[in-house]
Amino acid sequence: FTIKKENLMLLDKKLENYILKIGFNNKNKEISPEAHINFLDINCKLVEGLNKLEPFGIGNPKPLFWSRNCRVKSAYKFTNNNFKLKLTQNNYTLDAIHWRSNYYYREGDIIDIAFYIENKATAKNRAQSLIIKSVRKGYKNIELNYSNKKYSCYEKMNKIYIKNEKGLTLDINLLNQKYDSNYYHGLIYTAKQSMGIEI
Repeated sequence: FTIKKENLMLLDKKLENYILKIGFNNKNKEISPEAHINFLDINCKLVEGLNKLEPFGIGNPKPLFWSRNCRVKSAYKFTNNNFKLKLTQNNYTLDAIHWRSNYYYREGDIIDIAFYIENKATAKNRAQSLIIKSVRKGYKNIELNYSNKKYSCYEKMNKIYIKNEKGLTLDINLLNQKYDSNYYHGLIYTAKQSMGIEI
């Protein structure tokens, strides 16, 4: 696009105010990762595919992923609550950074994380690292809202167990995915998303 020279200062001021507004809003709203991913699936091929989506910015945000049941193998805190981490999941370890974290990482913690993926180049090879956007303590039970109702759910032995507010539990066999109604279909789909189960 083009802009007249005399309007450059006005544009600069409006962009500055917009950026400040975005930053403030991001601190007060839930984030929405695009997909669940396991550490084992994070590799050079995936990063090369993501790089084809560039340039990232307003209207084309960098893809945000999430993963469950990550164990903190090591945590080093430096200035301003910044953490350098080694995280493991199913015996696969990745480096991670969390800038200005409001979570205090401890070795052995089990956590769920939302993150961006970056290539970390070294003299010997390229490896992937994670830039953590948000973190929560990992729980066996996941709380979720669906159609203005609250549920808790967990997975065990190829089954999902979904409990409603009245304490009634629905158990779903993951190997036999037949649903009686659209409501159940939507509820089970949401539960699987919340637990990072492949859909």
